Amino acid sequence: MGNELGRLAQGVGTRMPHGTDTIFFIPKSQLPTGRKVTYANAICDHRPLKTEPYRVRLTVGGDKLEYAGDAGSPAASIIETKLLVNSVISTPGENSSLRTSKIFFSTTPRTTLNT
Repeated sequence: MGNELGRLAQGVGTRMPHGTDTIFFIPKSQLPTGRKVTYANAICDHRPLKTEPYRVRLTVGGDKLEYAGDAGSPAASIIETKLLVNSVISTPGENSSLRTSKIFFSTTPRTTLNT
């Protein structure tokens, strides 16, 4: 869990000297007026084939917060998927690679969590 929080915040000592500065921790006494506090739910998992086999991920209580923007995750339609697959299959010598992002929300606006 330390790695996950360090990745989102400013790192964890010498183990992870730099984070993404996505979240900053402040005392509850410094909470700005009109701001809401939510909860974090820890999800534990064991992935033996990964470099970090013991994993803890946090889900934040979004049902308690207001967000003015679009919170949806856009997905490709079935037609777009078929066009992409057919294009790769029908083009000689072409390869396709699907990759996942290690830090999915790296472009999320900065948020402040309370300690």
